[in-house]
Amino acid sequence: MDEEMLSQGDTVQDAGSPMNVSVNEQDQPGTESEESSEEELTPEIIYNRLKLSWMNERIAPELLPNDEDVTENAKNLIDGMKQNLAGGRRGIADIRYSIHAFEVERVKYILASYFRERTKKIEARPAYYLQKRRDTMSDVEIDYAKTLIQLELGHLNENALAKVPGWREDAAKTLEKMANWGTRQEDMNFVIARFIKDTTLAEDVDLDEDLRKWEPGQQLILRWKFAKHPVVDFSAKLI
Repeated sequence: MDEEMLSQGDTVQDAGSPMNVSVNEQDQPGTESEESSEEELTPEIIYNRLKLSWMNERIAPELLPNDEDVTENAKNLIDGMKQNLAGGRRGIADIRYSIHAFEVERVKYILASYFRERTKKIEARPAYYLQKRRDTMSDVEIDYAKTLIQLELGHLNENALAKVPGWREDAAKTLEKMANWGTRQEDMNFVIARFIKDTTLAEDVDLDEDLRKWEPGQQLILRWKFAKHPVVDFSAKLI
């Protein structure tokens, strides 16, 4: 289903006047160089950034840093498109309305799937992400991880720790130990990355010098520890 939806196009075509979002919410005077550096976030840019974040999150072996700009802009895009639908004509004869409604559902699906991928990773290792990777989560995700941990601790205490005297003394250290349960070496996983921008990978003893510089469109198989930073700053995408 995912691929069918994505194959229909990578841009959001608006039937009415789509919501245009600017990086700076208030228009303020500035120099010519400052104005040229501003990026107007059109519906197409917002959608493509959301889609890229979603695909990277699906493939990355660990939770990627939370980017509230991506999700908030996508929510605003959906609200703006819904407003256009509410002001448009309904009916089978108005094909533009049907196309616009389909685009709204497509953006909603990708946004929901993006959140679902992040939630699955947090559910698999809540203590690890809360203790060692808290900076990658949103406030809502942190609260969710805390809830999961409390449920796990309650279950452990009721069924094991409280029944074995020698374990009661270690109960306070349980959370720290939980963060190390099922330790994984995500950095050593292999991924396929396709570069979007000119990229120079960081120096590393395990990386040959001639494999550090890449141009847009080039792709290769490499370990996650090398691909992580280009993916996070949207210089590369995982495929």
